[in-house]
Amino acid sequence: MNRNKMAGRIFIHLLFASVFFVSSESVAASGAKASLSVNISKARNRESEHGTAQKGNVSVTTMVEKETETCAMEIEVENSAEQAGNYDVQWCVIAKRISGKDSEKLVISDSGKIEITRGSKMTGTETINPKPFIFTITSIDRAGNSVGNYNGSSTQTREGDVYAGYIVLVKADGNLLAQESNDDRFLKEEWIAQCEKAVQLKASLKAKQKKKK
Repeated sequence: MNRNKMAGRIFIHLLFASVFFVSSESVAASGAKASLSVNISKARNRESEHGTAQKGNVSVTTMVEKETETCAMEIEVENSAEQAGNYDVQWCVIAKRISGKDSEKLVISDSGKIEITRGSKMTGTETINPKPFIFTITSIDRAGNSVGNYNGSSTQTREGDVYAGYIVLVKADGNLLAQESNDDRFLKEEWIAQCEKAVQLKASLKAKQKKKK
């Protein structure tokens, strides 16, 4: 057998072997499985302070009430596949942000990603502590004295974040395997895209901070 034919056959065998190897990896990757369960526990702390100042004939009393709400996310991920699996768990918490008199909007207030490994048929729980939600009410009362003609007035400003919900995504090899939220509207494409963008942005900021150090 001449050398050209032999080389051709060896090349074909190697080609088939490489194709088989790649196909086997694809099957293994596509066989990744995961189920997801999320539990949220919340705690609130309220503080208030007030003071009075005299400005001419007007007495000004200011009261500031601050509510700090913290939440812990317990994320349970189960690998129901026959082989061990590596997963990316992406999470976002959503706040109702209030500013001004009647301005309200839903925003992603914190996000992140963790990498986990689960053995075959194994379940584990990860605990995440997002940054707190802080909401402040500032009340100002102005009262005139007997000398002036000022009758007084009151104003109140409400601003800050209030907990609204969460999104948790579980991925393997870039494929979405499981997702959960406290509200179906947060699982719509628009919110999923916002969550993924927030996670990527935070990861890139962390990478830049590490480089500076």
